Amino acid sequence: MIVPRLGAETRLSVEYRDDTPFGAPMTPQLETNLRSVYRTVLQAVERHGPVDVVRHAPELLQEVRAQEGYLRLLDGRTLRHQVLYPDTDLVRPSALTFAKERAYSELRLEFHPGLLPVLHDVVAALSGDGGGLLECMPPDIKGVYDTVLRELEQRDMLVRVPEREKVDRSVRRQGDATFVGHNTVVVRSDTTQVVIDPWFLPTAGHYPVDYQPMSRREIGPVDAVLITHSHPDHFDLGSLLQFGSHVKVFVPYVERESLLSIDMALRLRQLGFHDVRQMHWWQSERIGDIEITALPFYGEQPTTSEQLCPEVTNVGNVYLCRTARFSCAVLADSGRDRRGDVREVAREAHRRWGPIDVLFAGYRGWSLYPVQYLSSSVRRYLLFVPPDQYDVRQTIMNSTAEAVDTAENWHARYLVPYADGGAPWYWEAGLGPALDTDGRELQESVYFDPFPERCLEELRVRSAPSPDTTVGSPVAPLLLRPGQSVHLRNGMAGVIESARHRWPWDAIFPTRPGQPDPRKASAPIL
Repeated sequence: MIVPRLGAETRLSVEYRDDTPFGAPMTPQLETNLRSVYRTVLQAVERHGPVDVVRHAPELLQEVRAQEGYLRLLDGRTLRHQVLYPDTDLVRPSALTFAKERAYSELRLEFHPGLLPVLHDVVAALSGDGGGLLECMPPDIKGVYDTVLRELEQRDMLVRVPEREKVDRSVRRQGDATFVGHNTVVVRSDTTQVVIDPWFLPTAGHYPVDYQPMSRREIGPVDAVLITHSHPDHFDLGSLLQFGSHVKVFVPYVERESLLSIDMALRLRQLGFHDVRQMHWWQSERIGDIEITALPFYGEQPTTSEQLCPEVTNVGNVYLCRTARFSCAVLADSGRDRRGDVREVAREAHRRWGPIDVLFAGYRGWSLYPVQYLSSSVRRYLLFVPPDQYDVRQTIMNSTAEAVDTAENWHARYLVPYADGGAPWYWEAGLGPALDTDGRELQESVYFDPFPERCLEELRVRSAPSPDTTVGSPVAPLLLRPGQSVHLRNGMAGVIESARHRWPWDAIFPTRPGQPDPRKASAPIL
């Protein structure tokens, strides 16, 4: 039997109608209004460059605080309640978009919010995860399904594949964990599979034919989805719609949607997910034969110390996943803030549950002066920075050294640097350093988007007890490229590379004279 599937070049997104006065964290209206409030500073960046603006940030930002646009956000000396906590009833899903970006082809479906759960089932079926929908499609869905199918086919967004290509749950899958890319990790046991922060990007003809983004269909049956926090590269609704509405979804506990955190449970239920569970810190759940534990997420806040309106935070979870033969933790963008430090979380987790096999650790550091937030994806953070910190650099994520500290505190066997792109479909969107040479000199921003090899270098050189002797970390390096999996047996890790995801570049990592390339210390490809 031949069945229709979404083409690999098709990208999905969900649009929201936003009737709040200033904007909600999941719609473009917030970013548009912030650009208006800080217009004079952004103009100064264009005229004088970022270096000059950082130097004069305190006076520039104080001038903004005296302007009418900023004053309208205040209730006395603090941000208005309706700004801090946008009314969730005024932010509603309104459209679903299918797009082939390079072909300039698009299908935009406007709908009543009550129709979204039906469209969810249709999208999941077309992505290969219909949960039996195609075999027993209810009449109310059949009409929508046929209409969407016809419109997609007219725009060349469908492919026809044999039904037998569906992944059989009984088939043993290779690898204990797969690094899909950026923040997305799949963890497996003999019977169960969970995916963390799924984000699927479309294939493209200008990528190497045997190195393309991993699709939802390739991952196969999934028992649960874990979300670390609500930033769009972790909580991507277009990717989540590709999972059936029957899949369990675990999210951090969010007491109330705010300018810094989306109420993910609410938004997922609007999409039609039936089983959404909020996890508190230190809470454990069992999914098949995988035990997951939500741990404190510190860092990626507006500041590393005091902030305005401290009750409003970017809420998140770090996850510890354990199977009968494998254990790993994923840190996402965590680091340290006024409430705590992920290195202390690692120490306490080790005290309770012992060492882990693999730590997936962010390593970007994100060392910025607050005015630089205006050129980033977290422009709203600037509203929460006290004026006396306008000229104080904030390092709101783990740096390479802090990532290694965290791995050592957890007594991890291996450290995998992740959460910063890793493939062209990410660095084309401004995420992570470009690692394909193609005759060009490699470029990196050491304090913002360092090469993942920087973590390996930090592991290799941790201390120097004498001028001619260096001492490395007891934690071993494990460099994974997007699409590769780790296979751990008898405490030793090997890397599995699939036919559609063969790393095609020999990126030249700059080393000091006389020092070996740190990548060569990583695990072998099996």
